[in-house]
Amino acid sequence: MDDTKDHSHVPFVIVLLQALDKWRGTVVSAPFNPDPAVRPRYPESFQEKEDFRKLVKGMSKNLNNEINFEEAVREAHLTWVDGR
Repeated sequence: MDDTKDHSHVPFVIVLLQALDKWRGTVVSAPFNPDPAVRPRYPESFQEKEDFRKLVKGMSKNLNNEINFEEAVREAHLTWVDGR
């Protein structure tokens, strides 16, 4: 199968998880704590959220032809909202 076709069929949730992993590698955060009560780092400020969206856009090969990346950019807020 064509690599571009495979790239455009990755579910947007996976795109968001991969982007979050990359984003966490670019920000300074506390060292790893195995305690499950400690929350991992998520985008908090407006600038961090915009940087995260730019990262997602940058991961696409052609944003206009990859609906999964369009969905990931549109639903990026799911990465930092509290689901309680």
